[in-house]
Amino acid sequence: VFVEGGPAALEPHLPMLRLAISDRHVLVLLGRGWQLDAMLAHLKERKLVRCVLLPAGPGGRAMLAFHASPYLSAAELAAFRAWFAHLELCVELQEERQFEVLQGLTDFAPAAFYTVLEAMADGVVMMGFSRSAAVQLLSSLLHGAIERVQSGGLSAAQLREQALEVDVAAAGLIELESAGIRGALMRAIQRAVRRHRTASSPSSDEQT
Repeated sequence: VFVEGGPAALEPHLPMLRLAISDRHVLVLLGRGWQLDAMLAHLKERKLVRCVLLPAGPGGRAMLAFHASPYLSAAELAAFRAWFAHLELCVELQEERQFEVLQGLTDFAPAAFYTVLEAMADGVVMMGFSRSAAVQLLSSLLHGAIERVQSGGLSAAQLREQALEVDVAAAGLIELESAGIRGALMRAIQRAVRRHRTASSPSSDEQT
C-alpha cells in the first residue's frame, strides 16, 4: 500500500484494510506522509511495516529503509527482507524517528560529497593537473575507499588509522583537523536533519 499525504490519504481505505488483514498477514505501507503509531491506532492491527524507498541515483540502485512493529515474527521479517534482497541496501531502523534522519541525510550527503570532491580537485589542479584528470583520479580513489569500507573487513575508523601510518597522509590530515572538518560535518548533518523536519511539518510555510 503506497501512502503519500498523511493519515487523511488512508482514511477512505481503512474499512477495506480492516477486512483484508488477518493475523496471518503483514501490511506493508510505503510512503513518507504518515507514522506507524498512528496506523496502529487506526487499524487495530499489529503486524505493520513502514517503508521508505529511496530512488536510485545515476548508476546506482534503489535503497529501502523500514521499521516494523514489534509483533512480527522472525520468519516474517526474514521473508520481508528477502523480497528486497535485490536492492543495493535494505536498512532496518530501530526507531521510527530515524526516518527523519535518513531522509535529511539522503538530501544532504550527495551535496557534501560533491563539495569535498570538487575542493580536493581544486587542490590537485593547483599542483598542475587538468581538472578532468584531477576529478577522475579522486573519483577512482574515493571508489576504492568505499569498496574497502563495504567489504566489511575493517571499519572506517580502522582504515583511517591504517592510512595514518603513512607520514604523507598524516601531514595532510593535520590540515583538515586543524580546520575543524570533523565538527563541521557533524554540525552540517544536524542542521540538514533539522531543516528537513521544519520543511516536513504542517506549518513549514510559516517557519521557513
